[in-house]
Amino acid sequence: MTCSPEELKKRMIQNGREEEQIENIISRLGSYATFSKVRSDYVFKLSNESFLKASHSLKNKARDLEKYLYEYYFQEGNCENVVEELKKYQNDDGGFGKAMESDFRYPNSSPMATSIGIRFLSEIEETKDTKDIIKSAFKYLESTFNEKRNGWYALTKEVNNYPHAPWWHYDEEKDMTIIDKN
Repeated sequence: MTCSPEELKKRMIQNGREEEQIENIISRLGSYATFSKVRSDYVFKLSNESFLKASHSLKNKARDLEKYLYEYYFQEGNCENVVEELKKYQNDDGGFGKAMESDFRYPNSSPMATSIGIRFLSEIEETKDTKDIIKSAFKYLESTFNEKRNGWYALTKEVNNYPHAPWWHYDEEKDMTIIDKN
């Protein structure tokens, strides 16, 4: 099912996005994409020309992780390259860090970065390596579970000591990031 930018805007508003943010997203996509419903989310499909430009940019500017993910999904690349690259982001405690989430450069493990690592691993072929990495990541998550919150906080206050996007800034008065408020 394809939807118009107006339908996408309506859905994003229903999901709590701010109108200014939505307008910005839609204006940047412009005529480069059509929007399609996949599962419960609306995603966009790039035109062939835009896909080729994005591919070129990924191949020349992205981190190795994104390059290997791109190869895996779009060029029949093997999952071993993805797994080996993901191992570089996993810390000794089993969690993921080392700027796994590119919007914060926090080197230590965090529940947010760990959830991203697990998601990537869960989307590729299941191997002994992927099972072992995920098992180790789950141990990290078990050890950082906050019973009072009945969940996790995305990051600790130490994230403020490293470059990060504004939405990852840890507010010491509220004892959480803005992401954790939701």
